[in-house]
Amino acid sequence: PESPVPGMTTDDTSWMISLMYFGNLFSPIPCGYIMEAIGRKNTLLFLNVIPLASWLLIIFTKTVLWLYIARFMAGLWLGIVYTVVPIYLGEIAEPRVRGSLSTFFAIMTYVGVLFEYVVGPFVSYDNLAITSGMFCIIFFVTFTFMPETPYYLVKMNKSEEAREALFWLRGDTPDVDVELKKIENAVSQQMANKGTIKDLFATRANKKAVITVGVLSILQRLSGIGAMIAYTSVTLPKGAIHHVTTHQCVIVLGSVWVFSTLISSFLVDRLGRKILLIVSALGCGVATFLAGTWFLLDAKTDIDVTSLNWAPFACFLLHGFFYSIGLNPIVTTIKGEVF
Repeated sequence: PESPVPGMTTDDTSWMISLMYFGNLFSPIPCGYIMEAIGRKNTLLFLNVIPLASWLLIIFTKTVLWLYIARFMAGLWLGIVYTVVPIYLGEIAEPRVRGSLSTFFAIMTYVGVLFEYVVGPFVSYDNLAITSGMFCIIFFVTFTFMPETPYYLVKMNKSEEAREALFWLRGDTPDVDVELKKIENAVSQQMANKGTIKDLFATRANKKAVITVGVLSILQRLSGIGAMIAYTSVTLPKGAIHHVTTHQCVIVLGSVWVFSTLISSFLVDRLGRKILLIVSALGCGVATFLAGTWFLLDAKTDIDVTSLNWAPFACFLLHGFFYSIGLNPIVTTIKGEVF
């Protein structure tokens, strides 16, 4: 079908996809300062204007340049979300459910991707953008009723508001005052040892934490998930699965992401982070190696692999399963816990 953006080439499409991840580079550090100044909740509410503006640009502009800008802005929001949300969840959750709650964040991310996969082919370009943009408004309206984190409120010397937030989150239980006291002690200790960026490398423990988060984040991106989300529909060989269209294959893959992450939510606090990360990384490595081998044989040799056209899709499913039980949800959880 004719592109809704006139003159858009294959190279333009590649740049459009890449610019979202490029935008992701620029927002986490300034966002860290913003959320310390105005709070986790307000940061998400006020900066929610960025994705809304991105969708409005997609709706009302039909040039490649403005689409680039919209995607870059979407990347900025992606960096904000993955910076603030793990901290928000880590600070409102009870320790025994923190891992599961952080995993739920990953599930909702995949539900959003699956929504685009399912709805996208059946509605117009503009209608899909309008529908997606509406979620920004829904988020703003609903998240307004959520409390700020008790940790941040205590840090701002608002202990009574922190107590009210805990009552909202935990219910009217006698343990609220006990938990509030623990939070006050933790914040007092943190404020007494308030450091700078240099302090991240001042001690062996801090260096290990920085390296751990850095390596896991790099491994998460290098696992290939970005390419899977963006290019699965155009990389699968024709007739990969008999009587199943490429569109249906993509929906199946999105469903695997959702349900695998759901499985992870039950395992993460039982088996532990480490074992799931190891299994996840090894599984992703094997899946991408096998998929890469098929594409190499198909493109660079005279070997006929048409009888194995199902193999790339099977590898994508394996990759989706292993990535979703570990590298995706747990890396996000660790970012909110390690410091």
